[in-house]
Amino acid sequence: IASHMAGKFNIETENIKSFYGLPDELIQQILFYCTPNDILYVQRVCKKLYQLGGEPLLWRHHCLVDFDHWDAKHKICEKFTEPSEGVNWKMLYKYRNHVDVKTAKVFESILHSQVNRVSKYQTIADFGYDAKDTLLRHCIESKISDDSLSRRYYAKSVLDFIHRCKALEVWQGILDGENIPLEVAVGSFDMFTLHDEPGDLYAISEVFEKLAENFRLQCPGVESLPTRTKVIALNSFFKKLNLNERISSSPYLDLKNHYIGTGLNKPGHPLSSLTCVIIYCALGKKIGLDARVCNMPGSSYATIFPNPGESLGSPCLDEKELENEIVYLDPNRFMEQISITTLRQTLSGLGLPPKKDSEYLTQLGVSSIIQHISRCILASVSLHKTRDGKNLIRRFLPTTQAEFYSDMENAYYSALWANIMFINHLKNQADKLKQRRLIRILLDEYISKYPMDGSLIEKHILPLHDNFQDPEFSRITTTLNFVRASDKTPKRTKLYRSNFKTVKYKVGQVFSHKRYRYIAVITGWGSEVRESNGIDPISQSYPLSQDCNRHFYHALAEDTSIRYVSEENIEIIKPEQPLSLMSQAGKYFKRWDAKTHTFISGIKDEYPED
Repeated sequence: IASHMAGKFNIETENIKSFYGLPDELIQQILFYCTPNDILYVQRVCKKLYQLGGEPLLWRHHCLVDFDHWDAKHKICEKFTEPSEGVNWKMLYKYRNHVDVKTAKVFESILHSQVNRVSKYQTIADFGYDAKDTLLRHCIESKISDDSLSRRYYAKSVLDFIHRCKALEVWQGILDGENIPLEVAVGSFDMFTLHDEPGDLYAISEVFEKLAENFRLQCPGVESLPTRTKVIALNSFFKKLNLNERISSSPYLDLKNHYIGTGLNKPGHPLSSLTCVIIYCALGKKIGLDARVCNMPGSSYATIFPNPGESLGSPCLDEKELENEIVYLDPNRFMEQISITTLRQTLSGLGLPPKKDSEYLTQLGVSSIIQHISRCILASVSLHKTRDGKNLIRRFLPTTQAEFYSDMENAYYSALWANIMFINHLKNQADKLKQRRLIRILLDEYISKYPMDGSLIEKHILPLHDNFQDPEFSRITTTLNFVRASDKTPKRTKLYRSNFKTVKYKVGQVFSHKRYRYIAVITGWGSEVRESNGIDPISQSYPLSQDCNRHFYHALAEDTSIRYVSEENIEIIKPEQPLSLMSQAGKYFKRWDAKTHTFISGIKDEYPED
């Protein structure tokens, strides 16, 4: 035995010696195929492996390959262009790995308990974009997990919160006087409905950089060309993008008409003329054009201003237009020039006095553009809440219906934020009253749909009412405290006893409303009745009797609203899969059980017997 062990030791010693004899370059190449955790273990073997396993280039490689999203604080793009020795890549990787582990742990806690979710959302959001890779992974893994619906729903929900944080940071930066690119300012609306899809602010900026690069390749030396020549070249390039052909004749029928990210990333999707002009102006600025959005009522035009000491004169313009020195471009005519005389005639046809011409023929500031888009979104949401709008939505596929309703709520929320932040409440009393009314509406949305947004309200809205004697300050702080206290309070457990013995239906069952025929899933039950004057203003459901011995049910409907339904109005159904409910059901349920045709509860702490 001793000789056998000695022989084995000699073989291992020889193997180690032969390994040490390998060139450092070869060992480094081998380490590139090892996982980061394996490298950390290998570094403990000897000094040579410790040194080779700590090479900055090796850890730079893993940072580049293992992580797609980085928070802006790292300035990662700059780091990747620097010499690898100038950055502690190993430490950076270990930090990102720590964020991944911490995010995963907190996220699992969100899934398993309804208590303290607000603080857990904030813990993850504090990591910023460093947490995004982890959350996206949970969105993908949800397809094979036993809690597929809840995992995907809450991963998207935390992502949405992070995206809203980023969007509001951009808007706050504009208010603070920062020089924010137009495409980023407008792209912040996309962030409210982005979820786990590509097309965030970084992606939007990258698209514009690539478009500008392609334009420079097609038109070398464009920066040195006269302004009018640049416009002609840009118009030719812009036509090839086919954006003008996608301008919608009914811009309010589709919410995404107003989203710049959707317009750039989804070929063929219709655009509003304003979105088309914004894309043109943002691209124009990349190649040195002073391109701005025109303030025409009811229409959108691009305006091109000359560089200092330059004339935009053209033989096709009369003397008065030459004096104006501004070129107006019409997106509905493939960015062809439109004369100022025609624009003045348009204003006159709208009944506006000539003295107002200078006001409407000038540029629209970034803040005003954001306000304008928010009003368009509100108009679109209002249209879809009408009977005709609901009939239009019903033509969608079931899964598309649910997503549209959800996006409509998020778009409405984004428009509220934009209006509140950019309205000049110091200008006049009417704007001040309007802002207060919008804040109250936003607080209602916060209570019912966005309880994790308390920190955003504190950061961006509370400073608007920093006077402790202001009633609005008290209203906001009281609401914040109420929501946070509710989040910290465990849910009251409901068992089948006393008044609940005769409860007929269970959480997770799908039903069709006997009168209104919408599809919904039961998310709770009880014997108390919500106070209501006739039809509930939120759920638009049938009014309940004030008989407290009757049971009523909380239900999540196809349009994402919460309904309050009496027992006699419920008709249980057993669909193969309720597609119109699947995207939002994860808030309450783990998964869909195809055998029992019910949702598996994710709120057992509240309804342990269902």
